[in-house]
Amino acid sequence: MASITSHLISYLTALKHRFEEWLYCSRTVGKEDTARLHPTLEAFKTFIESDWKTFQQFHEMFEEVSSTVNYEHDPTGQPIIRDYQTMLYVFDDLMKTAPCWQYTSDGQKELVGFPFNAVLAYPMATVAGLHLFSRPDVNQHIRNILKAWSAYLDSPASTSVLTNAPKGWLSEEALDAMARVVTDATPTIPTTFAQAYVCNPSKSSYGYKSWDDFFTRRWRDGVRPTASPKDSRVICNTCESSPYRTASKVKLHDSFALKGQPYSLLEMLDNDPLLKQFDGGHVYQAFLSALSYHRWHAPVTGKVVKILHISGTYFLQNAFEGFANLDSTGKPCPDLAAPNNSQAFLCQKATRLLIFIKADDPRIGLMAVLLVGMAEVSSCEAFVKAGQRVEKGQEIGTFHYGGSTHCLIFRPEVNLRFLPQAPFGHANIPVCSALAILEDDKAN
Repeated sequence: MASITSHLISYLTALKHRFEEWLYCSRTVGKEDTARLHPTLEAFKTFIESDWKTFQQFHEMFEEVSSTVNYEHDPTGQPIIRDYQTMLYVFDDLMKTAPCWQYTSDGQKELVGFPFNAVLAYPMATVAGLHLFSRPDVNQHIRNILKAWSAYLDSPASTSVLTNAPKGWLSEEALDAMARVVTDATPTIPTTFAQAYVCNPSKSSYGYKSWDDFFTRRWRDGVRPTASPKDSRVICNTCESSPYRTASKVKLHDSFALKGQPYSLLEMLDNDPLLKQFDGGHVYQAFLSALSYHRWHAPVTGKVVKILHISGTYFLQNAFEGFANLDSTGKPCPDLAAPNNSQAFLCQKATRLLIFIKADDPRIGLMAVLLVGMAEVSSCEAFVKAGQRVEKGQEIGTFHYGGSTHCLIFRPEVNLRFLPQAPFGHANIPVCSALAILEDDKAN
């Protein structure tokens, strides 16, 4: 313990300057705001400082950032965090506000709405970070921190960023960007934010009661109709999202930590007893940005068989997308929007929710919808329960607080053709639109 104390003392001189530098670039807080950490952060601090292995890993993680990255700022333009104490105080500041609108640089565009993710973008890329953020005990503390932050994001106070100020989500720039995401998915139907989403522009915060109320906003009637609602051959898109990958003959178990990030059904489905029915099956994966619609809709008509909440990681990425990834000159080239480039990997490691649905059409039969949290987007809420019938296009749940990724998983007997074909573009496929078509009438 004496050794740990000496390390802590050596940081104190630089700590105050580093934290004040970060606050200068983000927002100004008074001394009373930094006098005491949030209880979840105090608990995390005690956890770090009470165990030598944990303390050393955090120290090594930030040392690796300092020795590898020749930058002074993270991808969003904030000063790089170089020790865990500063990280905790920055987290404390972030927990007192909702994410503001920042959309100037490429890094800001990639990480808009992800303030914790931005802080950890480089630490995640280190070898020590890979070990730390894969640990269940570390993830339990992160879970507690994000749960406490989510309580603020559900409160009326979080509407402070829902304004038309330059950094507000209702500024002209922000509204145009969110409307452009909608229109890019349906180019023949130009749409404004107010035309697309349920809101009241005449009211403060457009009538949204909290940041999360805004984030989980609903479409206006008719904006996203369900494709061929009575034709069971048509499988509709579960989320408003851009295609990421399709795969067939997916194995029960594969080395998902490899650079290519192959799917491993054993990990994706958390070794559920229904797992073997999907051996050799098909996977479709797509990404939801923070600017998109975040509710989920049933891809088929049928019955919900089972719903599983799977505890996992929050700030973990594939090792080959971190500093181990080298550019053509041999320099480290990490994913600056991590963990975006690790989406297939995250399906097997991140906190996620799994919904099994048995389609009425026997040619489809049992299928699975996997909703995956990315970084601080850790809350997946299902609106349906086991045993409940669902109609194709019916709302079945939502992500909270940020962008994310999801998968549709089909058994190998299902003969289908996905309409999105690689190479995929960046535009979203409209939710509830036709995603895949059954190719023949072969019965199950």
